[in-house]
Amino acid sequence: MNGYLVVAYGFVWGIFTLYAWVISGRQEKLKREVEELKSAFSPK
Repeated sequence: MNGYLVVAYGFVWGIFTLYAWVISGRQEKLKREVEELKSAFSPK
């Protein structure tokens, strides 16, 4: 029974880490897009 708890704990942390990594990548992409839009619409 205790072994299942360790496996479940590791699985949950693995999913959380994967989720955080994906969200981080999306955030960086969004930052780049915002910067592109700012430069496109800024007065020249």
